[in-house]
Amino acid sequence: MQEVRLHSCKPGWVKNIALKCGWRVLCSEPPEVCPRGMVKQGGTAIFWKPSLGHVKTFRSHSHRYVAIRSNKGSFGSGYGPAHAPSGPWLEEALDWMEEVAKDAAEGWAFAGDLNWRKSYSSVLGEQHQLCDMTKPTSLVGTYPTRMDTKHIKAEQVDSIPVPGVPHHCLTIFDTNVLSPAVATTRMRRTAFFQADADKIYLPHDSQDIQACIDHKLPVLSKESPLPDRWRRWHARAEAAFEEAVEAQWMCKKCKGERPKGSLPSSRQVATKPARRPGEPMMLARLKKLGHKISHKLRSQ
Repeated sequence: MQEVRLHSCKPGWVKNIALKCGWRVLCSEPPEVCPRGMVKQGGTAIFWKPSLGHVKTFRSHSHRYVAIRSNKGSFGSGYGPAHAPSGPWLEEALDWMEEVAKDAAEGWAFAGDLNWRKSYSSVLGEQHQLCDMTKPTSLVGTYPTRMDTKHIKAEQVDSIPVPGVPHHCLTIFDTNVLSPAVATTRMRRTAFFQADADKIYLPHDSQDIQACIDHKLPVLSKESPLPDRWRRWHARAEAAFEEAVEAQWMCKKCKGERPKGSLPSSRQVATKPARRPGEPMMLARLKKLGHKISHKLRSQ
């Protein structure tokens, strides 16, 4: 639970709800006082059932996130800045979760109203698994609430409007904390392009690409919805790179698994070695090397 107004409503109401429902609760540090002497609203709380067993609690220096650690994994609750995107804030929170979970046998999960931006996906590492969102988590159809995990499989179950809460929905996730600490998914990558350092570019080269893109994907008018214009901008940029690859001014280092600027998503990864049962590892590596050599010869 985020933005629990620890100063104005006092944390007693949070603890009373936990006691009434038979749960335990940890509240964050109260929000700081702003330079003008006004008390900021906010605060974070995390609830858990006693059946979780022995739990160690962790309060960060910030009122924005707290966490607990059990023998089944570590779980954090937090919320991000609502106005300007803040990648450093999310990076700091996830680094803190790594510290919380460093002695745990299982992985960790960090969820809350992160006010998710697409630029935040660059903060996530290869082992991070951003839960795929199937239902909007706000009443206006957006997805500000997210769950980032490491070595824990999670999926969104439902998103339910709550009476008295004007903007956000109650978001329910299902986490498989009993599975072995092996990543089963990874983030889908966008295409990666690299310019040819030895290539000499002339002004008309870029003009030709610009004319081609303007014909294929015209710029949308200012009357178009902002999300549509943003998606078109990414599509034009990626199409320009593809045209440069066709003209042999650039090379594609990595094939795209999702369009640039699209909603981050994850994909399944192999959990077992990709070789036949009983096949020696050295033989499997030789076969892989042979496939690479034959592919390179065919391309030449």
